[in-house]
Amino acid sequence: MKENYLDRERDSDYIEPIGPMMVVSCRSQMKSLKKNIDTIYERLIQEPGDIHGRYPHLPYGMLHMLPAEEIEEVNNSKRTKSYNLEQHLNFDSSEIGRDEYISPIDRPEAFNLLIVDFESGPVILDTTQQLLDRNMISDRFAERKGEWIEDNLLSTESFFESLVSCFDERYSLVSDYMRS
Repeated sequence: MKENYLDRERDSDYIEPIGPMMVVSCRSQMKSLKKNIDTIYERLIQEPGDIHGRYPHLPYGMLHMLPAEEIEEVNNSKRTKSYNLEQHLNFDSSEIGRDEYISPIDRPEAFNLLIVDFESGPVILDTTQQLLDRNMISDRFAERKGEWIEDNLLSTESFFESLVSCFDERYSLVSDYMRS
């Protein structure tokens, strides 16, 4: 992040000399999901490292949206096709979560995989049971990682709770001042 991108006169979330108070990176990938799995992993490491290198105390969250089924347009008609969601959910707990500002800088404090079924709504799929019901993950995968995935990757509520908790811990004096 370059300093000249921040307009300190208008940006209420910027406090001198701390920098930005919290950042949530929002991305989506709607096509080429099989080919671009490595892109998510690269972003998961590169982006937090870049931002934390400059602002080590910054609570940084990554929200990544994926469709329940990949949507393709072929000859002006839409069709859907499935992809291996388990690859996208196969994170290790050590790759996510930066508890203290002295932890490795290449991890986000919170990560959320927002899986959306656009054919039925849009409907957010945030439980392993919903993924099982749609045959998006196997029973074996759900038994092995289901609870961790639901608590750490699919829960938007815990995503924001983690960021707010991190903010409160790191900026307790600033947050007390802002709340008064």
